Amino acid sequence: MAPRIFVTGAADGVGAAVVRHFAQRGWLVGAYDSREPDYSERAPELVGLTTIFPGQLDVTGAAEWGSALSEFAWRSNGPVNAVANCAGLLIDDPWAQAGREQLELLVHAHSTGLILGARAAASYLADSGGQLINVFTVTADEARHVGGRLDAIQSTVRSLTDKQRAECRGQGAHGVRIVDFVPVCVLP
Repeated sequence: MAPRIFVTGAADGVGAAVVRHFAQRGWLVGAYDSREPDYSERAPELVGLTTIFPGQLDVTGAAEWGSALSEFAWRSNGPVNAVANCAGLLIDDPWAQAGREQLELLVHAHSTGLILGARAAASYLADSGGQLINVFTVTADEARHVGGRLDAIQSTVRSLTDKQRAECRGQGAHGVRIVDFVPVCVLP
C-alpha cells in the first residue's frame, strides 16, 4: 500500500515542491490550498497524475481542517501517514503600512493554521504512527527580509513546532513524530 501525505499550501512555492517530491516517489498526495492547485503551468509533470488528490482548504478554519483530512483519507482509501504544513503567505508592505486584514491573514495563516492543523491531524497520524512536518524558512534564524515581517512569523512557526514536539514527548504522542523542514529556497 502506498504511503499518504497531506500537504497544505500546495498550489506553489514550498508546498508545490513537497507535492512534486512525494508524488514522484510513489506517495499518494493530498494537495490542498486556499485555491485548488493548478499545476498546468508551474509543474506540468504533475498534471493528470492519479496519485495527487487536489482540494481546497483555508488553514485558518478548524472545521475545514477536519473536512479536508477526512476527504483525503476517504479519497486515497487509507491512513494519513504524514501532514506537511506548508501554507503561508508573504506580504511585502512594511508593518506600519500593511493593512490590518493583511497582517491578520499573515499571522493566522502561519500560526493559527499550524496549531489547528496539528490538532486536526493528531488522530490521523496517531492511527498510522505518522509524522507532522512544519515548514519554515531560514528567515526564522536570520533577518533577511526588509522590515522583518516574514522572519518574525517564521520564528513563530519554529517556536510552535518546538512546543508541539515537547508536548508530544511529555504526553506520549502514540508514535507521532513532529519535525521541522527548513528549505533554503525552492526553484520553480
